[in-house]
Amino acid sequence: MLVCIDCGQQRRCRDGLATGQPRCGSCRGRGRPRKLCASCNKERRIHSRLPLGNVCGPCHTKIRHRPAACAQCAERRPLIGLDASGQKICGPCAGDAREWICTRCGRFDALFSDKQCPRCVVERRLRSLLSDQNGQVRAQLEPLLALLSTGPDAYQVLLLLYRAEWLSLLGRLAREHEEITHAVLDELPARQHVHYLRRALMASEILPDRDEYLDSVPSWLEAMLAKQPAHIARLIRPYASWSVLRRARSRSQHHESTPSVRKYARARILIAINFLTWLDGCNLTLGTATQAHVDAWLDGGTTTHYRLRDFLLWAHSRRLAAELTVPWLGSREDPDEILTDDHRWQLLRQCLSNDEIPLQLRVAGSLVLLYGQVPQHIVRITRSQLTTKGAHTYLTLEESPMLLPPPLADLFQRLAAAPVTSRSALRGLVKDSHLLFPGTGPGGGMDHGRLTLKLNQLGIRVRPARNGALCALASDLPAAVLADLLGIHITTAVRWVRLVKRDWTSYLASRDSSTQVGS
Repeated sequence: MLVCIDCGQQRRCRDGLATGQPRCGSCRGRGRPRKLCASCNKERRIHSRLPLGNVCGPCHTKIRHRPAACAQCAERRPLIGLDASGQKICGPCAGDAREWICTRCGRFDALFSDKQCPRCVVERRLRSLLSDQNGQVRAQLEPLLALLSTGPDAYQVLLLLYRAEWLSLLGRLAREHEEITHAVLDELPARQHVHYLRRALMASEILPDRDEYLDSVPSWLEAMLAKQPAHIARLIRPYASWSVLRRARSRSQHHESTPSVRKYARARILIAINFLTWLDGCNLTLGTATQAHVDAWLDGGTTTHYRLRDFLLWAHSRRLAAELTVPWLGSREDPDEILTDDHRWQLLRQCLSNDEIPLQLRVAGSLVLLYGQVPQHIVRITRSQLTTKGAHTYLTLEESPMLLPPPLADLFQRLAAAPVTSRSALRGLVKDSHLLFPGTGPGGGMDHGRLTLKLNQLGIRVRPARNGALCALASDLPAAVLADLLGIHITTAVRWVRLVKRDWTSYLASRDSSTQVGS
């Protein structure tokens, strides 16, 4: 590594070494003259001269990355020349004198480094990265090594080796630890590349599966309690372990965990810590705190302070505090943003008929606009939830199948039939191919935040659109049917029905009477 004379960055410099003016490849490329590219017919900076003519950088990369059958020898190779009829041919058939045979594996390919093909370079660099102090790759990491080194796109792996923080972290852990475990990763800061590494190791079965959104909370809790006084830690640890986390794990047995579960647990623990710290500042204890003290705490903060209610109920049930009251922090206000029916139907027609919108966004937008679904639930919809009976297509969101209108049913069928595609080097670890909205990373679905952003860019703001859809549905359906079809809680359904001021008492009475007559 040398300091480039042009950009001043420390990089690999192959030019100007003899003159003492090292120049990196990027700066060298910017200094090349602009000429007409023989591949794309555009005036660009020329990367190299091939038998077919001058070729720019993007076209040169495309030729290397996309080998095809040669028109003369029929071998699948990079096509760098043209025959007399203008058909593309490989280097040997074009009479190119450059070396095309990898010195390591003997494969014909566009050589990348040290006269070796990209696949051999990937394997060599991966073995060097993942080796322990003795220069050997541990048996634990062999599955991931095999997946990356034999993947369909060696260039994507080379990019990972240059840029991916999680892969650099994996190399460091391989040198420093006899075995990589969840406990080892829990000791690291909760950063995005650490989370990605854990997902990759679980998807490749190097680490056992775990509920990442819940099982990451205990290590965070211990780190948080280590900063607190001993008397606060003694109160918070049982509350967090036997109340907050216990209920969260119980719910996860029936519903898949989401990032909101972790946020829910941490918020309640932090509020309890903050309240106990505030009591210390007032020379009070939890046992001596009164309702006046609680009210002062609530008045001095935002509505987030109302989440203290859960901790005080737990403390009173354990006789650690008096019976202190905190109002329930629920949905006490009506929604302030509701999409009008005209605007909602206009957006829905756009989703159903505009072929220029990506298919996934058309389906997701239709679910928000028509059924009030949120991206967190949409990204978890599987192919098995879609069923066909005759000419009708049904979607099951909770328990009862819901008949889809024909235009939306057609979009769903097309989405279900589409193959799972991914440019990621870890595409082999994307196990959730049963998801209608698969993600690009290992072992997971599409990020719901990214889906929300894309819908917003289309003009579909999720909250107003969902509110408008639920208002329309609640005006036509009773709360029990609404909850059963859409997979929402019965309390939420009742609230929406009350919001649109529909009284279903007569409907239920007539149904009960008809049932009695029929019996």
